Amino acid sequence: MAYFYLDDGNPESEDYESNYLYFNADDPGCIQKMTMLAQILESVPVCQKRSVAEKFLQREMSG
Repeated sequence: MAYFYLDDGNPESEDYESNYLYFNADDPGCIQKMTMLAQILESVPVCQKRSVAEKFLQREMSG
């Protein structure tokens, strides 16, 4: 088990469980998707990161 941390820009954001996306680090497909997500989020403003991440994950999980 591993996690992807989304800093939402709020104070103490690391204290909120909803800012962590947990995934199976033993699955190469999961690692690849989380790497793609990290690359996408590099250019996204902090205030939009959660929305972009949710859309990305919905798309990846549905197809």
